[in-house]
Amino acid sequence: MAKLDLYNQEWIDVIFTGRNQEYGAYQLRKDNSRMTNLAMFLGALFFTLIISAPLISRYIKGTGSNDRIVEIVPTDLTPIAPSAVDKLAPPPLKVVEPPQTRENQVKYPGGLSKFYLYIGKNYIYPASARESGVSGRIVMSFIVEKDGSLTDIKVLKDMGMGTGEAAIRLLEKTIKWRAGVQNGRAVRVQYTLPIMLNLEGQ
Repeated sequence: MAKLDLYNQEWIDVIFTGRNQEYGAYQLRKDNSRMTNLAMFLGALFFTLIISAPLISRYIKGTGSNDRIVEIVPTDLTPIAPSAVDKLAPPPLKVVEPPQTRENQVKYPGGLSKFYLYIGKNYIYPASARESGVSGRIVMSFIVEKDGSLTDIKVLKDMGMGTGEAAIRLLEKTIKWRAGVQNGRAVRVQYTLPIMLNLEGQ
């Protein structure tokens, strides 16, 4: 038995021959196929939107957060310390030559022989010591300054009768000595010196 299609256009035209075809049942049957397809499409679209709504919502929120402008306000303007890598870098090697040690003893120009020659020629015997025939050794102490001059002249051992005072006056008139040097620098040096007094040649 053949299947009868009630919505076939030829069958619809036969049924509504001579009848009003502008609206009503004729139009409903005529447009049935198109309306059915449209209804199915809209239903499928609506169902798809319902299922996809959470995904669309998350996508919109994520896009909005990415487009948001964030303003950063600096609160700490302290200069940044150099990186740890720079601190761990070994410093360049610097070779320091050890200083040369220079030590010079104080010295009368020409040596002690010249000094004693100066004493022998210029020492003036006090009259009382000459009359008493005093002779022997006196011990003098003085400081040779950085510029070679003599200060703090003292008599450590005296024979009396003005012999020590005469030696002080003589040393005050002597020329400058060569100053002492230690570690490359001039220093003050205390010096002790014996002087032999003899009336011979006076």
